[in-house]
Amino acid sequence: MQNYLIKNSDIMKIINYLSKLDLVQDSPDTNSNSNKEAFFWVFGLLTQRKLLFMGIIAGIMIHQPLRFIIPVLIGKLLDSGVEEKNEEAVKFYALIILITALVSAFFDLVMSWLNEIAANDVELNTRSIYFKSIQGKSMSFHDESKLGELMAIAQQDIRSLYSALAPGIRILGEAIVTMVAYTVIIFMQSWLIGIIFLIMIPFWFQSIKKYNEGLNPLAVNQQNYFRSLSSHVQENFTGSAVVRAFSQEQKEIELFKTKNNTYTKSWEERGKITAMYYPMLVSYFIMGILFLCSAYLVINPNIIIGDLEIKQDFGLEQFTVMIVLIIQFRSPTFIVRNVLEFWSLGLAGVKKIQSIITEAEEDVMGDNLLKPDIIGKIVFNDVDFKYDNSDNYVLKNISFHANPGDIIAIVGPTGSGKSTLLKLLTRLYDPTSGSIKVDEIDILQISPEHLRKSIAVVEQDIFLFSSTIRDNITYAVDSYSEDDLIRVSELAKVTEFVDQLADGYDTMIGERGVRLSGGQRQRIAMARALLVNPKILLLDDSTSAVDAKTEDEIVSAIHELMKGRTSFIITNRLNMIKKANHVLVFDKGKLDAVGNHSELLTQNKIYRRIFDPHMELPKQEEDQ
Repeated sequence: MQNYLIKNSDIMKIINYLSKLDLVQDSPDTNSNSNKEAFFWVFGLLTQRKLLFMGIIAGIMIHQPLRFIIPVLIGKLLDSGVEEKNEEAVKFYALIILITALVSAFFDLVMSWLNEIAANDVELNTRSIYFKSIQGKSMSFHDESKLGELMAIAQQDIRSLYSALAPGIRILGEAIVTMVAYTVIIFMQSWLIGIIFLIMIPFWFQSIKKYNEGLNPLAVNQQNYFRSLSSHVQENFTGSAVVRAFSQEQKEIELFKTKNNTYTKSWEERGKITAMYYPMLVSYFIMGILFLCSAYLVINPNIIIGDLEIKQDFGLEQFTVMIVLIIQFRSPTFIVRNVLEFWSLGLAGVKKIQSIITEAEEDVMGDNLLKPDIIGKIVFNDVDFKYDNSDNYVLKNISFHANPGDIIAIVGPTGSGKSTLLKLLTRLYDPTSGSIKVDEIDILQISPEHLRKSIAVVEQDIFLFSSTIRDNITYAVDSYSEDDLIRVSELAKVTEFVDQLADGYDTMIGERGVRLSGGQRQRIAMARALLVNPKILLLDDSTSAVDAKTEDEIVSAIHELMKGRTSFIITNRLNMIKKANHVLVFDKGKLDAVGNHSELLTQNKIYRRIFDPHMELPKQEEDQ
């Protein structure tokens, strides 16, 4: 796994120390990363900007003590000023209290501002890490993942992390400083009450711990329910044409209602737990005990137990301070509830993000990978392939070779493994066994990124981006000239319809090119591939959506352009097959025959069966 935490010895010492404390409870969800790992992962992101992080800590260390100095000053004002009727003392302490309050408010404002910056920074970095990780995942990962769930993680889960940190960083620090300051000031008023407070405070922490343990599994379920809901919505919107074609709108509405109700009920269940926030009851109990002890001591400062007399200097000043502290104790207890609610959702999101980014990524730029000048000689040697978690082989015992500049036509029934063969060439997948060599080098030893820059692909299912025609054609190149753009557009017959558009190449084509016809989309994809000027060209039935006249023109232009380039063409079009140097006939994942059109027409029954509807064939006995 790539280590995204800052490598700083001092910070790591803090993390190691904190990890020994039971501050963050693990969720019962044993299938995901622990809450502690998620917590310290976020902590690592926070500490990457040292000055910002230290600024927040400094703000907390200044702001919180000032808050607790005010009750002490109020006690001094009442004792020295009011009780003794000292007007100068009243003015002095009143001024000091005002200045202290203003300074405290200023640091609270600065700390909140820095907290927002830190939370946004973590959200930004997390989203960047997540997106970068997704870009590096193998095709097997994308085959098994749902687009809607990945989108929900990028939006809901990462945003929930911001919601947890925006108040969470400050309040977590304040909670620690508050408890320390609380204890110190109580001991300053009465060591006896201080001991009583220390005896009771573990029960307060334990109640918060139990409350948090109840929230964690709910948070995990809520995030899962939202991802499932998001995935359903994404699939429905993408397949809206199919839904309407089969009149399944009501069925989809009912399915959405079921998933939406499940997600809503998870919030209702969460509401029941937050409504019964028993740490508040514990805090009220502690406040009551502290008040009774303070009231008793102000009346009876000297406590006699048997022959032991305990003297306490506890007067109006100390009692006033205790009353203010008791009132303030309710506030952190109430705020902690809100923080835990957001924090549980944030950690649930982080655990899911961690589970994704820790999955193995495709090594496209490894130090040991080669970056040779690609010429285009291809050799398949006894290649087998099956998808992960499947026992069925898609390709079996595939062996053939192609010399630089060869045109290889690939034919066969649907599902025979033709498209998978091209995906092995681009290393979207790697062979299960056997070897593929490019220019006598095992393809596994070549950097996938370097290899793909030498290959252009035009797939059967064309994908265009929601941008302009120009952006789609030039997508795969860093720089180009206008002459290059026009040249490839003319070869792919794109100019025939672009010249008729008001905005020409700057015309927006809509999502996935929805404003274009199928033939127009394929011409743009063809021009995009040609502009790359590849050494290896892969065409997956790329002329299936154009008319016969345009097909002949495109094939003729491509044939000239493919000179000196190794080309693989999946097609059942005779005018393209006849121009191929070799034809590979696939059936049920196996290479059934290799030859040219004339040879296969007379020698291979699968090949004859494919073209039987198109032409009158010579009478042949069935192949053995």
